[in-house]
Amino acid sequence: MEIHPFLPPNTETPELVRFEKNANAAGYENQWHHDVTWRETPSQAAILRAIEIPPIGGDTLFVDANAAYEGLTQEMKDEIDSLNAVHDFLRAFGRQVPKEKLAEMREMYPLVKHPVVINHHQTGKPLLYVNRIFVNGIEGYDEGRV
Repeated sequence: MEIHPFLPPNTETPELVRFEKNANAAGYENQWHHDVTWRETPSQAAILRAIEIPPIGGDTLFVDANAAYEGLTQEMKDEIDSLNAVHDFLRAFGRQVPKEKLAEMREMYPLVKHPVVINHHQTGKPLLYVNRIFVNGIEGYDEGRV
């Protein structure tokens, strides 16, 4: 387990983060994403446990990244198979980092590149490995094309 550097510990166990949503605390991670892809070695898994589920909303998003890849045209697969995406913590956490700590955090978590398509560690199946929350560009692509 690891301690998240941008989400303050709010339980007795600093490796666990409690997400609480209510009328005063809206969600900020309300887009599908794979956790901490801005790390050189992202977490292999995360565990989410719902304690209280609202009657509506409160959606948790899951995706079949292999099905997403397989749904692409062969032309698109050929185009992206060798590309790298640039992942950056600033995309999601930039507003939370005080300006005086930004250089320190950037040194700890520099921009990292991960393949746009990775292979599942057990099945070997190709998976799309990009998300809007942490990817700020694709190597070799103009900003408007991403």
